[in-house]
Amino acid sequence: MLLGRVCTFDADTFEFITRKVIPSGMFVCYYEEDKPVLCRVCECKPLNELPSELLDAESVRWEEIMEFFGFDTTNFKLFSVKAKLIGYFDETLGEFINPRRMPPPGTPVEEADRDVLVYLSKVGDGEGSAYIGEVLGTDVPVYISVKDIVSQHMSVIASTGAGKSYAVGVILEEMMMPKNCASVLVLDPHGEYSSMVEIMNNQNFRSDEYRADVMVVKPEKIKVRLGDLEPEDLLSLIDDGNLSEKMRTFLTKAYYDAKEDILTYSSLIGAVEVLGEDKRHESTVDALRWRLEKLRRMGVLDDYRGIPLRDYFSAGRLTIVDVSGIPDSLQQLVATVLLRLLFDARKGTITGEYVEGDERYIPSPAFVVLEEAHRFAPREGFSLSKKILKTILSEGRKFGVGVCLISQRPSKIDQDILSQCLSQITLRIVNPADQEYIAQTVESFSRDIVRELPSLPTGVAIVSGICINTPTLVRVRNRIIKPRIGQSINAPAEWRRIVRDTNDRISEVPTYKSSSIEEDLGI
Repeated sequence: MLLGRVCTFDADTFEFITRKVIPSGMFVCYYEEDKPVLCRVCECKPLNELPSELLDAESVRWEEIMEFFGFDTTNFKLFSVKAKLIGYFDETLGEFINPRRMPPPGTPVEEADRDVLVYLSKVGDGEGSAYIGEVLGTDVPVYISVKDIVSQHMSVIASTGAGKSYAVGVILEEMMMPKNCASVLVLDPHGEYSSMVEIMNNQNFRSDEYRADVMVVKPEKIKVRLGDLEPEDLLSLIDDGNLSEKMRTFLTKAYYDAKEDILTYSSLIGAVEVLGEDKRHESTVDALRWRLEKLRRMGVLDDYRGIPLRDYFSAGRLTIVDVSGIPDSLQQLVATVLLRLLFDARKGTITGEYVEGDERYIPSPAFVVLEEAHRFAPREGFSLSKKILKTILSEGRKFGVGVCLISQRPSKIDQDILSQCLSQITLRIVNPADQEYIAQTVESFSRDIVRELPSLPTGVAIVSGICINTPTLVRVRNRIIKPRIGQSINAPAEWRRIVRDTNDRISEVPTYKSSSIEEDLGI
């Protein structure tokens, strides 16, 4: 369908005149040597402004006034649209090629039809794909490349209530279908992904030779083996802001002494006490012993039980690690040790250091989803997990370890870490600081795309990065497995329901006589 014709252009965009209001982010195209050149609309505004006097008319339409005075009303129903080139799709290269020249004035501009929009997706509906929704305003499906999001990592960013966790649920569903059979672990700080266990009873996640498995690990079942910690892990856990340099030195020395055998609480405390046999160090030893006993009582650290990597990571299994009942400092520890062990296991498996039968032999590539990513990779301040995250994001590709970072505050995430997530799903973001941070951190985000972020409807995302051929506005598809929590609670509806339920149980509702202030005060 013809929309209009090019009237002018500059170094970055061209303009065309049309009678249709075209929202920013929508796609149009023109033809060059029979090749459709895809373009993205970045601005639409009236070509001519109505005289302000006409806007005050309450009972008469402005068109009638204009026609009465002999003006042509069509001049005020035209719109000037700016569009940016994306390019024509080269099937040999599998990507859009920018023609590097603007369309000359007079070039017809058309709506981008289905035959052009299908090239937005990097993959089709088949093995290694994830169907996440449709191009906004169309019924054209959008598929992202699972291979790319696992090998080169992904971020999902949105303000609270914009549909962030819902979109992640869609991705998890797609990864657990027979076309992917993924090995995925979700570190769940709010206990909102446990409903995904229903995947095991749904036909969409089965085939003749496959049935998806979901394992939910409750907080009380989460254990970290003391011997899997490093000295800085222990120091960060017991440091309440009053840990002296002497105490740090003693604990580090005791750690290495105790680890020569088997590192347990008893061996660690015993090694500390040996160092404190000199009465001059008695207060230091007492302080360390007290801190270690307090840590033992928190319950996550264990002498012998640890993270069962081979249970957590297996092709066709989704593992939900529910850390909602665990203090933030220990959530950090769980994430750090899990990621460190996984990276070591995959690296050792690939290099042949670990073979079948070894505790750390993990033959399946793995994908780890971290909710509240700003806790694990903060922009400022110390974080146990930041070091291993940087290692995985830079080297994980070689060993089949992928990470998905989810957050509502991107400006609080370490810039180096966020910039290495080469695929992005970004929903509504209202905070200007977060918008600016995304513009600086994410290479595929241009300024015209950033302008769309605060006005995106709930459930509409900008999908960008290497998992798709060009940034695209997508209406996220409906979930197969409905979430149990994560949606905003309708407080008035809940109050009314509780009152109705209460009234149903009480046969007689007492009535109260209204009193005056004087009566209440006994005057």
